[in-house]
Amino acid sequence: MLGLFMPQNYRLFCNRFLTNAKTKTTAVANQIHIMTHTHYFAATLRTANFVISMQPSAPHTLFSGHNGAVYDAVHWNAAGKWVTAGGDGVVASWSDDGQGTAELHHQQAFFSVAAVGPQLVAGTASGELMIKGKGAEPQRIQAHEGGVFALTVAADGTFYSGGGAGQIHHWHPTTGPWQLHRSFVTPDRSKVRTLLPTARGLLVGTSAGWLGTLEDGQFHRFEAMPVTGHYAAVPIPRRNAWLVACGDGHLRVVSFAGEVVYSFPAHQGPVYRLVVTGDVIWSASRDKSVKAWHIIDLSPVDKLVFKGGGHTRSVNALAAHRTRDGWALLSGGDDRSAREFVLNDSGYRATNPPVDGRAAQASGSPD
Repeated sequence: MLGLFMPQNYRLFCNRFLTNAKTKTTAVANQIHIMTHTHYFAATLRTANFVISMQPSAPHTLFSGHNGAVYDAVHWNAAGKWVTAGGDGVVASWSDDGQGTAELHHQQAFFSVAAVGPQLVAGTASGELMIKGKGAEPQRIQAHEGGVFALTVAADGTFYSGGGAGQIHHWHPTTGPWQLHRSFVTPDRSKVRTLLPTARGLLVGTSAGWLGTLEDGQFHRFEAMPVTGHYAAVPIPRRNAWLVACGDGHLRVVSFAGEVVYSFPAHQGPVYRLVVTGDVIWSASRDKSVKAWHIIDLSPVDKLVFKGGGHTRSVNALAAHRTRDGWALLSGGDDRSAREFVLNDSGYRATNPPVDGRAAQASGSPD
């Protein structure tokens, strides 16, 4: 394994995985190389035994080079590359041939990363936003207290960041210095983990259990949600609902009106990320697994675990992008690696065709 931009006095010990290890401030750009109280439906065979109904899959590509956990990932469309944010204080981009390059580096961990057109934006454990454009030194903005955990691009092209003390900042991205438009503070003032654009504002979730919307500058809480961390969400437009990833290992379908219409235990640990690829929703968890669910009935259709080429520790990052032939999925975790999986046009693993979801629909899946 090749180290990632380490100064000469730093030694990387093979097979020792030190979660959250951080780079020195002397790190410089270089190359990384590939190393090839809710409503519960009645218990059903599907919900009780969903693990054995899935078939393990194998990875397409393994990227290795970070010297700390991989906390977030995104596909940078403008550059045509995957980008990972690490606990080693490095944001790295990866080319198709497995070569990695340091795009940003910091003395503290990066917890979040996003792409805004040609610009790359990353949030650090110290609360800074670092913004990289073409041909210029990265901007550094002291934006939040307690770290930056959530970043998202709104439909109008503006940008939101969420921090460790409950602050949400609304930015106007420019090619020059970014301008802060407005700030908000969540009612519970805890870490903002979910920021999802909606038709009228944002869906907001925190690590302390607050979930609701931010519309016209006002927060509206969903009282039916349990007090557990809400780490990610994706829309299910045909159901007029969101699927929310929760700290108790459950996935919950929450209507746009804020009612919990379905809940089931999906993982054996907190669920940190969700992404949609075609007909499939993928979830990533601290329990070391990535699982896939049919977007219509949430029947289980796939899983990525260690024996099938998955991660050996918590999976913290998950991202997807459309390719010419289908989809690509990237996961990243505490084992300091990122793993790319190739999916077909419907968002499934080509080597693992979907199970028939009709039986699940008949046994108590969401309407």
